[in-house]
Amino acid sequence: MGPTEMVLQNLNLISDDGKLKNAALLLFAKKPQRYFTCVQFNIGRFGHSEADLITQDVIEGNIIQMADRVLDVLKSKYLTMPIRFEGMNRIEKLEVPEEALREILYNAIIHKDYTGVHGLPMPKIESAFGGVRVTFQRNNVNISQPDVVKSVVKDVVKGITERQRVILEMISTDSFMSAKAMSEKMSEKKFVAERTIQRDLADLQKKGIIMRKGGRFGGEWVIVESKE
Repeated sequence: MGPTEMVLQNLNLISDDGKLKNAALLLFAKKPQRYFTCVQFNIGRFGHSEADLITQDVIEGNIIQMADRVLDVLKSKYLTMPIRFEGMNRIEKLEVPEEALREILYNAIIHKDYTGVHGLPMPKIESAFGGVRVTFQRNNVNISQPDVVKSVVKDVVKGITERQRVILEMISTDSFMSAKAMSEKMSEKKFVAERTIQRDLADLQKKGIIMRKGGRFGGEWVIVESKE
């Protein structure tokens, strides 16, 4: 047994038949995203609401590298380091204590569920239109949403635009659809910037037509049926 195998065995990261355990891949793999798609951190800067995403970064790597990479991005793009002098010494201290940030990151890394989504049927893979089509079944689709869309769209008092109507239709089809995905879908016919979609989403929320359930990442849009 080589030194690498011995270290892995001592850390209980290798099975009796010599296969790497999931923990070994999460800790040491160069690209663990090949095996666990959720091994990443999403960092964002928002405006007045969760729908107003100004800038975003996705950090990937194994979980040993992750905390340092996230901190580097936070320091370089999202947090400030005010400068002060004590005598001849120049001091740059992060606006948020680095020790607290590391503690938060380590807890997030330790307690994250890396196994992904459970309980969904296997996707259907088939040839279609000269390519490959993959169909995923979702158990949490609200099948009543299209009817809700019709009632909302007819309510001209709300004053929604044609683009907002299309957004509602997309939400009724996929409540987890992101502003970026909406922008890409609309841009198939005419270019629509992601920021424009974000403003529309914020306006629809302000008017009480939609609401956000869950956080920016992993949450979904809910269409609020008019009670009038």
